[in-house]
Amino acid sequence: YYIPWRVVYKENSLSTPCCMVFDASSSTPGGDSLNNILAKGDNKLGKILDILIRFRTKKHAFAGDIRMAYNGVKLLPPYYKFHRYLWKNDMNDDNELETYVLLTLIYGVKPSGQQTITGFSKLADHCEEAHPEHKNGANALREDAYMDDIIRAEHTIEDCKKTSESIAFTLGLGSMAVKCFTFSGTEPQEVSADKTHIGLLGYNWLPKDDLITTDIKDLYFGKVKRGKKPEPVKGDISEALRKNFTRRVLVGETAQIFDPLGLLTPITAKLKLDLHELVSLKLDWDTKIDEKFLEPWVSNLVMINELRLVTFPRAVIPENAKPRS
Repeated sequence: YYIPWRVVYKENSLSTPCCMVFDASSSTPGGDSLNNILAKGDNKLGKILDILIRFRTKKHAFAGDIRMAYNGVKLLPPYYKFHRYLWKNDMNDDNELETYVLLTLIYGVKPSGQQTITGFSKLADHCEEAHPEHKNGANALREDAYMDDIIRAEHTIEDCKKTSESIAFTLGLGSMAVKCFTFSGTEPQEVSADKTHIGLLGYNWLPKDDLITTDIKDLYFGKVKRGKKPEPVKGDISEALRKNFTRRVLVGETAQIFDPLGLLTPITAKLKLDLHELVSLKLDWDTKIDEKFLEPWVSNLVMINELRLVTFPRAVIPENAKPRS
């Protein structure tokens, strides 16, 4: 078995704007795929809502991005046969075809997420047992990590820095590391393209001012091809929407508002009611909607685009609150 792969672009990534993506869901001639025959395993992922709520309940906070998290967990030799792929040096068709093997977990293989989290948990247990002075770091890795993102709040900025150092120590025991830590009250560095915000669990965090906002993308119509998006719509969107006025497009634009904290519920509730009106028409996904609905939905899409300007305080603790003794 050889895993098919392709090149995919991620324009907002500073470290890997272009990368190899392995397709373990691609069917073999017999009809099966690697993901089809593997068990996903128990769900060990942290609950996003719980992590986000804890992130808001203390006066100071920090975030870290674990470097190459999946690739930090090694595969046992009996399973190397599932991680073979074909390669030509310099991606030149004239060069010899070679077989390579990935010796670590990779993104896109069904159990990799659960195996990575299990690896973090075992590493945290080992750290607590062998180095109890780093209990905070081990606890953060176990409780406040969602895949490769760690976000945590503390009462003081000094506690934030101590815990971040403890996290780095804990990960170091497993030959892993964090790209960098970002602290409230400071500007983000390596992990931010605009030096203003970083993404965390579906939201954007502006650490300098300690504000959060939803991660609303530019409006565009058309399909994403290998990570590359069509040109965004500029100016008046009426004509562009008229050409793409279908349930599929409107549901897709509405669904991009990822808001588990419910900060924008007054807005999203209105959008869902408008979608319900369209569902009642019982149109197919790609059937053009009557133009009498066009103007309200132009307003809706403009409103969605403007939601990126709406910010909320990250901390819900008053400035004059005293730490619990």
